[in-house]
Amino acid sequence: MMRSVVHVSSRALVVGAGYLVLRQLRKPSSSRLANTRHFRQPSCSKFTLEDVVFTVEQLVSPSTGCPWILKKNPEDYLKFVCAESEEALSEVVLFSKDDKEVEYDVGPLASELGDVLYVALVTVTKASTTFGFDPQEVYDSAVEKIRGRTPYMAEWGDGESFAETCEQAEALWQARKK
Repeated sequence: MMRSVVHVSSRALVVGAGYLVLRQLRKPSSSRLANTRHFRQPSCSKFTLEDVVFTVEQLVSPSTGCPWILKKNPEDYLKFVCAESEEALSEVVLFSKDDKEVEYDVGPLASELGDVLYVALVTVTKASTTFGFDPQEVYDSAVEKIRGRTPYMAEWGDGESFAETCEQAEALWQARKK
């Protein structure tokens, strides 16, 4: 029996989720603002990426999973990815404001990014079970693609490529994308 979700590198997910967040644009809401001068830190850590994966595995389990989640299909979840990415982008835009007199609460941003991570994992799981492939193929593809497009990284690079500026990195990315 194929396992519904395989453990995945957090680096690959962050890159993937970050791309999804940057695809959408929406005006930020000002409801997250407080009248002090710095960022409020999130609460202490309670869960790991493995806990997220375990939660998704339980929710999508054909025998014991959540009926609402089981009824949805990959197309539904891809729409959720877009919607959650828009909400996360609203929070990112809010954080990006250069207002030194305002404190921003990181809780809503962390929550929205968590939603993006969750729906991305559920989408992979639902697509793999619906279309009959191993989710590991998705994880392998993500890492291979990102590493292939960032040959200047010391951890996996080719030892010959160099990118010290954003423009150099972008040029290498585009050249490798073709």
